Amino acid sequence: MISYYTHLNTKDNFNKEVLFSYFFDWLQTSKNKMNDLKYSNESSFEYKENRKCLKIEDFNEYHILGIQFTTSDNYKKAQFVVEILYDYKYQAIDLGFYKELNEDSKYISALSLPNIFINLLSFSMVVFVES
Repeated sequence: MISYYTHLNTKDNFNKEVLFSYFFDWLQTSKNKMNDLKYSNESSFEYKENRKCLKIEDFNEYHILGIQFTTSDNYKKAQFVVEILYDYKYQAIDLGFYKELNEDSKYISALSLPNIFINLLSFSMVVFVES
């Protein structure tokens, strides 16, 4: 179930390094922290820790960087997915937040927007185009 999705154009000074800086700062300073995470700009990267998984894929031929972070909540029996697609050729970014439920999942009345989205949305280098 999609909880949030938006498409934004970015300004020229937004790039992969800025995105990674915001993303890893969010990841390492939130409840989603992955203690032994070490990313060295690999074009294809996957790291799992407990019920968390981070995947990064740079589709160079399409000029798109994909970041997907998933976490499973044992108590609620649900999975939460944060996805970021950055088109560095056309300077656009897509932000998606999903929750995946099954018949054993507990009711989740409201979800807050991941702080990485709030940080990117408030960052002066993004320009709203649609929501």
